[in-house]
Amino acid sequence: MVTFDLWIDIATPSHPCGLHRAGSTGYTDSSRKTAHPMSMIHKAFVFEYDAFQSDLRAKLEQSLQTGDVEPLQEFIQSNRSRITDPYEGEPLADDWESLIESKDAHKYGDFALTRYYDPREDIGLGADWDRVDDLVGSEGTAIVLGTPFGPSDNPFDPGKMGSYLQTLPHVFMGVAIDLLLPGAQ
Repeated sequence: MVTFDLWIDIATPSHPCGLHRAGSTGYTDSSRKTAHPMSMIHKAFVFEYDAFQSDLRAKLEQSLQTGDVEPLQEFIQSNRSRITDPYEGEPLADDWESLIESKDAHKYGDFALTRYYDPREDIGLGADWDRVDDLVGSEGTAIVLGTPFGPSDNPFDPGKMGSYLQTLPHVFMGVAIDLLLPGAQ
């Protein structure tokens, strides 16, 4: 059985393609709004978590810890037919590495993750996420965002505004809160 969870990313309206343009993870509700006064967009994608868990998770965590991107480069090359450009969702061109601005584990991981989701299929809250986040408060932020991935001193965050995983039970909890809180619809 395939398990689908969500990949959550925060982006600015001027850089709406999420995973490659996402300021810091682990911030509190109030510090996020102070640190990033511009509006941000909540992006979410259905994500093949079990396949990610068995194929890529260890490689991505290792690359985040060591800075060695070779395992990610090899993963992308060997799965190239199933990996897309995270910016536009198009198949990778022969010169795909020229699209990577910063040759680090975050950016290579950004490309590698597209093996498990379609960047064109955003089902996030968009600009409304701040309103929902305000309704649930800082205690409910994890319901809206999910959990950061990777080592605590270098969590995966290719765009530097926040990238998270959210399991299916968290998704259902978020939908319930969206439906039950006054003014959330």
